[in-house]
Amino acid sequence: TAANILTDADDFGNDASGLHMRVAFPQVSALESAGISVTDVTEEWLQDLESNFQRSTFVCEDTAQACASSANFYESYQRLAALHQRLDDIAANSGGLASIGTMGNSLEGRDQKLIEVRQDTLQSKPTVFYMCGIHAREWLPVHFCTYMAETLVNGGNGHPLLDKVNFIIIPVYNPDGYEYSH
Repeated sequence: TAANILTDADDFGNDASGLHMRVAFPQVSALESAGISVTDVTEEWLQDLESNFQRSTFVCEDTAQACASSANFYESYQRLAALHQRLDDIAANSGGLASIGTMGNSLEGRDQKLIEVRQDTLQSKPTVFYMCGIHAREWLPVHFCTYMAETLVNGGNGHPLLDKVNFIIIPVYNPDGYEYSH
């Protein structure tokens, strides 16, 4: 059946016209024989990917402060100094919800910065621990963790999750590898 050959499917939004999924090329004919309409969008995806790599803003190369304070921060990959500056800014604008800490220094002496986000420091709650950027070329998870911290703080208003749990987030666990991969 067609259901048996679906190896990877994702819902990419509220597109009622169909489901975007990835299947091996030999499975396309099986889907079509089951009466399922198939449209190959590989070329469109490749063109989109290529256009993103050709953008001049692929990696922000301004000063750390300029990159960290940019309204387009999440539209470019950031260097370690800009990420650390952004974390400092998130904590400074958190209304007391976030504080900056460190796990220590890496082998090459770079700070392994963390941000702790909690609603009430006196109340004992479970702590959710996120550690991103473990491997050198994991650039996207680093930005996810930074964005998550920013979303939890929500400009000092806090996120409803903070009523239930605290967060410790390390956006770049491997700062040496992260910098090396740039």
